[in-house]
Amino acid sequence: MHSTHSRRLRIGIAVLMVLAAAQAVAQPPDILRSFQFVPSRSTLEVQGGFAGLSLRLPIFGTFDFVTGFRYDFPSLNPYAAFTNVEATATNPLSYSPFSFDIDDSLNLSGLGGAPLPVGEPFDVYRFEGTDGQDAPMELFVASLGRWLYLRGWNDPGCCDFFQYEIRAVARQDSFPDFNSDAIVDRADLADWESHYGEDAAMAGSDFLAWQRDLGTVAPTVEYFESLLGAALAGDFSTVSIAAPEPQTLLLAMSCVMVVSASRRGSRAGRRRPGRRR
Repeated sequence: MHSTHSRRLRIGIAVLMVLAAAQAVAQPPDILRSFQFVPSRSTLEVQGGFAGLSLRLPIFGTFDFVTGFRYDFPSLNPYAAFTNVEATATNPLSYSPFSFDIDDSLNLSGLGGAPLPVGEPFDVYRFEGTDGQDAPMELFVASLGRWLYLRGWNDPGCCDFFQYEIRAVARQDSFPDFNSDAIVDRADLADWESHYGEDAAMAGSDFLAWQRDLGTVAPTVEYFESLLGAALAGDFSTVSIAAPEPQTLLLAMSCVMVVSASRRGSRAGRRRPGRRR
């Protein structure tokens, strides 16, 4: 009897090991995407603290966003996470000494995220955890095309701690908006040309990125707020869910046509009128 029980136990363990191995093989790889904050569309509001601060600071920097599945026997569970967060909320145009490291303050890389079943052509993730002060933190992320929107806040529970609220738009890879007006146009090229060779950060790859993204307009915070609100309420009847990227194509074509027409007019102006014989 003991031998039969032991044999069944070994068979059961072997079956579980085979199932675990098969599940691990079937687990799809994680997807990592790199994003850059759009400062003119990204802010961190800071309230409270010992000094009673009240700040609204633009956010600069980059981060990676990872989505995938974790194997929690006996199933795979989807998850999302932030990694390599190199971003700061600060005002470079003022002499304010206040600057907040986004990952240290909000603990983005320490929050746990999972997708919500919104059932629409964009993804929404909910993150939970604690911020850098060990205060409860909640964050929602909306993913639409190459854009990502972050909307979150903490609950410090006391005025001696900082109260954070983030509303931020980020673009996958680079966003060559050199003059920070949320539009990639010829004004950005002029800004790039004026700093090329002086600023080590202004490289030839930035020009190629400008050519690729000419005409791109960053979606507004209000646009993403409407999408996120509709997703959480389960009502999309009042919002348009078209990805912003294709809409910028007409603007890019218009810019190219205007530039081409300007060049043709300039060349024609330099020609002297003549009479055919």
